[in-house]
Amino acid sequence: SARLGYYWVLRAFELTYGIKENPIKLDSPLGKEAILVVESDITSTHPIFGLKFLEAKAQGSNLIVVDSRRTKLARHASEFLKIRPGTSVALLNGIINYALKEGVHMSLWGTAMETTTQVPEPEEFGVEGLRELEASVKDYTPEKVEELTGIRKEDFLRVAELFTKASSRLICLTVGAAENHKGLETVLAAANLMNLLNEPPESLQVPADYSNTFGAWKVGSRPLADGLDLYRMLYGPGNLKALYVMGEDPLVTMPDGGTIEKTLKALELLVVQDIRLSETAKLAHLVLPAAAWVEKDGTFFNAEGLAQPFKKLLNPPGEAIPDWQIIRNLARVMGSELGNIDLATLRAEISNLREEEGDRRRRFVPVEFSLKEQVSEEHPILMVTGNLMQHSGALSVMSKSLSSVLSDAFVLISEEDARRAGIEDHEFIEITSRKGSAVIKAKVTDEVREGVLFVPVHFAHAKVNYLEDVSMDGSAHPVPVRIAPRR
Repeated sequence: SARLGYYWVLRAFELTYGIKENPIKLDSPLGKEAILVVESDITSTHPIFGLKFLEAKAQGSNLIVVDSRRTKLARHASEFLKIRPGTSVALLNGIINYALKEGVHMSLWGTAMETTTQVPEPEEFGVEGLRELEASVKDYTPEKVEELTGIRKEDFLRVAELFTKASSRLICLTVGAAENHKGLETVLAAANLMNLLNEPPESLQVPADYSNTFGAWKVGSRPLADGLDLYRMLYGPGNLKALYVMGEDPLVTMPDGGTIEKTLKALELLVVQDIRLSETAKLAHLVLPAAAWVEKDGTFFNAEGLAQPFKKLLNPPGEAIPDWQIIRNLARVMGSELGNIDLATLRAEISNLREEEGDRRRRFVPVEFSLKEQVSEEHPILMVTGNLMQHSGALSVMSKSLSSVLSDAFVLISEEDARRAGIEDHEFIEITSRKGSAVIKAKVTDEVREGVLFVPVHFAHAKVNYLEDVSMDGSAHPVPVRIAPRR
């Protein structure tokens, strides 16, 4: 899942800040005069981190939330702007244009020039590509931002001034496989703004969607230069004869489930190593039972990248053993001895991990906003996907305690859209995209704006990911759909 989200975050930081890391600090919201949260339900996806935003607001920070639905954080915000989903790049470009026209960046960089027509050279300004950035955002006027995002001109100007003229600032957003409305371009646009305002990399907080995603990436779980990446493995039927899946359920958690299903069914050999019989495992030729976290000694990486060892509490059932032992045993059977590997050896290797060095050169990377998927008469509504606080990925739905709180899929729909389509609260509706259809129970609410659906991704039976297409370039886009009551 890192290849669909976290990889692109790291790529954006390398392009704009010249670093090959994503510096997450859980207390970063504290003490900031202005905080901008962009299309992200941070109190649900990262609850502990989310509490810091609420704490900062209580201490006097101006908390600005921009989203297509009224989240918990939005209800506590100083300013809440209801945006069309997937248009935050246009908003960020508009704020950059505002800052340039107001000359905010000149005073921040200690430049004595009075107008933005006198653009300093890169070595004078401190960030490469200022001329190109200015040219790329000049058309993002307040009027254009209103047209693209649905945010009123006066609201945009108020928030742009509040954020750019604050003494200290923070932008936060999340990017992951579960969210289809933010991607590489969003992170680049946010980094451009913070570079313009002379803020350090820590002022842009983009936490990984899951700690396991973060940890797997940090220990080097990624394709070699000449290896196949996730796209060529899962979205190219016929590219592979065999596939080994470990601790992942791509048939449920990754977009375009229909294509993934065809790929998996075409394999000569599918091996799944997991703690449960997942939807992907049900298609496997061989399932290897792995021990769950409570059944083994191991190491977690937290959101800040801190390695945290933990101890086994229970014995694993049946033939289940820790993942690393399965891999070691498999290597031996295949005639490839990995050496004298044990838990102590692996932990020592983790403790010696070092971040890759970048060139530390700050650059502007202009980003043009474009709607990848347009609504039409046939598909007039945009479907946004995301996470809920009660669940994480697809695994947590196996928990009886969590499922006692929330056990079934649903779709949030505005009162206006429900009335127009003849849909009543709590009735099942059919959602149809260009890729397929799904039947889900509707919740009619004022939480989402007109023309937008929100659907959580956790429930395998709903097959929400079968409605989505996959992006190969790090971009993200809500899915145009049509809706109808299922009676």
